Amino acid sequence: MIRTKSFEEFVQRGIAKRVNIDKERAKSLFAESRRKALFLKEVLEKVGVKNENANDYVEWCYDTLMYLIRARLYLDGYSTNGLGAREAEISYLLELKVNEREVQFINHIRYFRK
Repeated sequence: MIRTKSFEEFVQRGIAKRVNIDKERAKSLFAESRRKALFLKEVLEKVGVKNENANDYVEWCYDTLMYLIRARLYLDGYSTNGLGAREAEISYLLELKVNEREVQFINHIRYFRK
C-alpha cells in the first residue's frame, strides 16, 4: 500500500493551511454528502451493481467521503489547495485518529479511482 504522509507534512509544504473556521461551508458540504449518499442508495436499489457501473459507485462513495472530510477540515480551521490537496485531506483522517489501515484504503481508492 501507499504510505500515508502526515498532515503536518502538507501544512509545511503549504498545501494545507490554517484558515478561519467556516461553519456554513462545512454545513453545506455535510448536506451535499448526505444528498450524494441518498442518491447512491437509490441508484443501488433501482439499478444494482453491474460490471458497467461498479467503478461509478466507487467514485461516488469516494466523493461522498471527501465532502465529509472537507467539512471537518473547515470546522477545524483548515483548507487545502493545489497539487496534493486530496492526499492532504485524506491524511487529516490520521489526525482524527482513524485507523491507519482505513486511511490507507481510502488513499488507495484516491489513487486508483479513475
